[in-house]
Amino acid sequence: MELHLITVVILLILGVVGLYVGVSNDAVNFLNSAVGSKVASFKFALFIASLGILVGVTFSSGMMEVARKGIFNPEHFILAEVLIILFACMIQNILLLDVFNTFGLPTSTTVSMVFGLFGASLGLAIIKIVNMGQGLEYLAEYINTGKVFAIFTAIFLSVIFAFVFGFLIQYFSRLLFTFDFKKRMKRYGALWGGFALTFITYFIIIKGAKGASFMTEETINWITTNTSSVLLISFIFWSVVLQILVLLFKVNILRLIVLVGTFAVAMAFAANDLVNFIGAPLAGLNAYKIALSLENPESSTLAALSEPLKADTLILLFSGAIMVATLFISKKAKTVSRTEISLGRQDEGYERFESYLMSRLIVRATIYTVDLIKKIVPKSIQNFVASRFDVSKYTPEPDENGEYPSFDFIRAAVNLVVAAALISYGTSLKLPLSTTYVTFIVAMSTALPDKAWGRESAVYRVSGVLTVIGGWLFTGILAIIAAGIISAICYFTNIYGILGFTLLGAFLIYRSSKLHSVREKETEEIEKTFLPSSASAEETYDYLFDTLIKYFKSISNSLTTSYNGIFNQDLKQLNKARKQAKKISKKSDLLVADVLKVLKFADEKNLESGHSYAKALGALHEMSSRLVFITKQSFDYFDNNHNKFQNEQIEELKDVNKQFNKIINTSVQAYEKKKMNDLALINQSAKEFELLVNKYNKSQLKRIKKSTLNKRRSMLFLNILDDTQGMVYNLLRINEAFREFYSNVKK
Repeated sequence: MELHLITVVILLILGVVGLYVGVSNDAVNFLNSAVGSKVASFKFALFIASLGILVGVTFSSGMMEVARKGIFNPEHFILAEVLIILFACMIQNILLLDVFNTFGLPTSTTVSMVFGLFGASLGLAIIKIVNMGQGLEYLAEYINTGKVFAIFTAIFLSVIFAFVFGFLIQYFSRLLFTFDFKKRMKRYGALWGGFALTFITYFIIIKGAKGASFMTEETINWITTNTSSVLLISFIFWSVVLQILVLLFKVNILRLIVLVGTFAVAMAFAANDLVNFIGAPLAGLNAYKIALSLENPESSTLAALSEPLKADTLILLFSGAIMVATLFISKKAKTVSRTEISLGRQDEGYERFESYLMSRLIVRATIYTVDLIKKIVPKSIQNFVASRFDVSKYTPEPDENGEYPSFDFIRAAVNLVVAAALISYGTSLKLPLSTTYVTFIVAMSTALPDKAWGRESAVYRVSGVLTVIGGWLFTGILAIIAAGIISAICYFTNIYGILGFTLLGAFLIYRSSKLHSVREKETEEIEKTFLPSSASAEETYDYLFDTLIKYFKSISNSLTTSYNGIFNQDLKQLNKARKQAKKISKKSDLLVADVLKVLKFADEKNLESGHSYAKALGALHEMSSRLVFITKQSFDYFDNNHNKFQNEQIEELKDVNKQFNKIINTSVQAYEKKKMNDLALINQSAKEFELLVNKYNKSQLKRIKKSTLNKRRSMLFLNILDDTQGMVYNLLRINEAFREFYSNVKK
């Protein structure tokens, strides 16, 4: 029994780790609406969510039975087998979620836990059936197939309901309030808010109360009996309170609704998803206690594990405290949050995901369907609806940092109300719905009526959604396979396998943390290039100084690294240059996207300056594209083991690189000293550089005529010369635009 106690202790430790890893992924579910709409500061949103979590964990007692008897039938397993099932589920759950956290992809802790339990139970059940000489038809005795089917169906249906209800409620809410919602909010916003908050009250307080650890049977029965009265009182109470706040105190009630909704979804999340993190460890502890009370603890099956058991409120509160602490300290939570907000934001800009064939087909089919509907619907109705969904009336206000929200309060409120309702209803039925699936799909469906996915961005947003959904499918399949393999290995290796997987898990989490730190550092560097949309022309001017200096230096460094790799046939240097060039290109794309924001919100007097700014960054983008082409071609050439360059070619490229760096350094010095007249001197150097490149082009053509070089090497050499000259040409465009920009600022 001592070895089993060690396993129980490991399970409890994994439970704490699971809380941290799980909340890092799921924080996106209840924070994104508040953060994306900038309804309050990030710290205040965390505070509201923390309160919701601490209340919600006390409502999760009824969900704990899912881990003990929801997936497998404990009466057919002995203590050692139950502990192996629970361990396999936990270790794969933690590792799988940590991978998704590292790459910033939201996935389902519920699916990971449920599918993991199913896979681990299935693995041991097959081993037991084979050992006993039974057929696979006996699997139904070991696995609670009815409950598994119900959970899987609930998860699938919740996604459909989330999309349908999210779309419809957002559509009619926008139809009612439009994007210019402030005036209309004074008229009937209190009634709308009353319905919204009553909706939350009904599903969380009334339905969720059944699973609360502190609720007595008498209290639950009274609430159930008087549901209609409670609903009516709730609606009247909230409507009156909201109307008073609007008329007398001029309060923006949408802020209140979003904050209450944040509390509600955090509460629903804690009530529904806590089982994903501590359900298995508590089940292991309960199984160990039951086994100790049996006459033959090692060989007796654990039928008693099927009996109802309410979790200790103190344990639930302790778990809630860990979850709250995770919100404040987890860096990976912000990484996951960034993905969902970017996919649902109202404005266009840099898109993280590339387009796929499937996304293009979906967008084309949608456009075709919409065009077909327009042919059927009368023109008068189309004009009325178009006026209610006029995006040009969307005038967001920047926060104290000059940053604009990704969407408005109306959409944020709908996201939270619909998600809270669906999740809480699933909790009341003791069905562990996927909080991530529900909140993510709701967030995406509410973006559709708002025209957040216009033709310029739809294909990329759909690609992002498909990527996330593909990750969900991957989660379920991998959870089953991984948990099944781990449980089988631990069955034959006993405590040695459990200890081995524990150490392996610790090592992999350590490695992923290192990888995440590197990725976050890169992301932070990119975010530092963002210019606030509210920046003045003078601020833009100073910003451009610093930006161009950094970019010119990085471009020069990357190109020199690539040239040196060519000279030395050094794949490591060539690969380094290629990666540097990709980062530079990505930053250029982000800056161009940022310019669009600046121009969108710029004053009329600054538009001329904005034009110069855009022209400069356009040239910078072209420069980085040329750099990417040079570094990629050079790497591919030597990666395929082609012939090295001749000494004559190397000397010519060294000369080209030297002259290029000279031009770059002259530009950098001009920007550092803020001497615009010095930029004119570069024109002469650029003309000399052009003559140099033409000279070496002719030399290369003569070598080709003499047949002293092969075709691939000749093409690469000529392309390098052409693209390097193109970079100098775009440098001149940048300098010209910057001088124009500077002149406008002075005026």
